[in-house]
Amino acid sequence: MAPGPPQKHEDNPRDVLLACGFLCLLALGCAVWWAYAGVSSLWTNARLREIPCRILSREMVARTYNMSRGGTTTTRFPEIEFAYEVNGAAYSSREPSVWGGSDSFGWGDGLQSRSPDELYEKYPPGSGATCWHDPADPSRAYLLKTVSFYWFINGFIIFGCVAYALCGMLWARRRLRAANACQARDAR
Repeated sequence: MAPGPPQKHEDNPRDVLLACGFLCLLALGCAVWWAYAGVSSLWTNARLREIPCRILSREMVARTYNMSRGGTTTTRFPEIEFAYEVNGAAYSSREPSVWGGSDSFGWGDGLQSRSPDELYEKYPPGSGATCWHDPADPSRAYLLKTVSFYWFINGFIIFGCVAYALCGMLWARRRLRAANACQARDAR
């Protein structure tokens, strides 16, 4: 038996609708996590209170990471320990900022990033500095009150995925309605 002419492949709107719905749920889940993490960090950052602190020690730390295509890359950052006092109780911390470790997001002061060497020189041991503590948990204090723009960039990516999935769902739903309308018309 000879093969027939090649048939044109058309996407089944129901399959597209299911795939886009799954993508939309996944992207919405990421968006909810992203919003919770970002807003809670911003909220924590907003309630921080300024206090004087003393730099206890500093060390330039280097971490080496393996790259996916072979080779390695090394990241250097200062690890600074500082002491502070809240309501007569003494505490110490190594937390650079609410946004996490310096090797993850980079050091920053406001929206301006600083080089590791610049920060290392800014905080010599024994010097005084301004720190920021959380009144709800005085054992948590940060050397820098920062805002990370990575949070905003990730938001654009996540919400772009949500918008793409929603557009795909709307397109598939429209095709499904058109196909159902054609079938109903042909049945008459």
